[in-house]
Amino acid sequence: MSEPQAVVLLVSIDNEVAAKQLARTLLQEKLAACVHLFPMGTSLYVWQDQLQETSEITLMIKTRSALAEPLTRRIAELHSYDVPEILTLEVSHGFPAYLQWLTEQTLHP
Repeated sequence: MSEPQAVVLLVSIDNEVAAKQLARTLLQEKLAACVHLFPMGTSLYVWQDQLQETSEITLMIKTRSALAEPLTRRIAELHSYDVPEILTLEVSHGFPAYLQWLTEQTLHP
């Protein structure tokens, strides 16, 4: 069996309750196989010409590459930010058994 293509999406969100709610929704809808929440950290950025410093949680969302676009759209629908950070990173290699599990856990349109 060939190695399935996988991607990881990184998404920042402003609180743990919202992060867990987003993660649960994506898992229940089978758009993601796993969502890892990194602890609250500090983000510095410029927004509307003002330097911002905010606390955010980063979600690392693992899924199949075929689901990257619908997953991105769904995150944008559910996210509270006007312009949410949604970065998609391609996975070039992975443990075959894990990638098989990822494939089994996600939606197959």
